[in-house]
Amino acid sequence: MVQETIMMPFAEITIYKDRVAHVLYKDEAALNVSKAIDTYDKIRLATDGMPFVIVHDFSNKYIFSTDALRFMESQMNFETHQLLGRAFVSTNPASRISANNFIRLFKPVMPVKLFSSPQDALKWAEDLLN
Repeated sequence: MVQETIMMPFAEITIYKDRVAHVLYKDEAALNVSKAIDTYDKIRLATDGMPFVIVHDFSNKYIFSTDALRFMESQMNFETHQLLGRAFVSTNPASRISANNFIRLFKPVMPVKLFSSPQDALKWAEDLLN
């Protein structure tokens, strides 16, 4: 059940009642640090500071920035942050390689998983919150 939809110039964020944030990117513009922080802040406000999971849905586009994701994670206060996990959805081969490299090499401190379909990613995110 949709709780709120947030329109941004580069993405549409759908917040579901169970505090899963589905970020559907509109174009292949790079995900930079500023966009990543803005997205995270809007989701935090929409979920009232409660724990949440982000599903980054790149679809068939190549949108990935290891630097932006690494910076976001480096700025978190791990005692108070509310991001419980992150899923990537992509059918673009280059984007999938980038996501796999991020997961394997950076070793994020929270659960991170790569999916080919948004439905599978959203189900995983819901399970993570329960």
